[in-house]
Amino acid sequence: MKPTPFVADCTPLVKLFLQYKLTLALAESCTCGLVAAQLAPAEGVSDVLLGSVVTYHAIAKQKLLGVSPKTIELYSAESQQTTNEMALGLHQRLPQADVCVAVTGLCGPGPSATPTSRWARCS
Repeated sequence: MKPTPFVADCTPLVKLFLQYKLTLALAESCTCGLVAAQLAPAEGVSDVLLGSVVTYHAIAKQKLLGVSPKTIELYSAESQQTTNEMALGLHQRLPQADVCVAVTGLCGPGPSATPTSRWARCS
């Protein structure tokens, strides 16, 4: 059996952001831009979503979001601590965003954590 692609209707979420006049920025790792892609079809998203950066590799997390190499060394590139720094780094680089969300984790076997660990952080 073929896996069915995940499709979410994000219109209610976008409407809430519009109602409260909030903007959103995303930093995605293991989702590879899926969160932004799910938001894209929603009406009004252009007034909500400022942008999304995909930082799959630790180097991208460091260079684009300012994640500390020490954090990655101590905890892993997929840790909760790294996710926190991703969200904070995104907010520092895009302070116009009212809400910054970072997502990272392992979706399969990997060197640093339990294969199903995923983290999300809002700033």
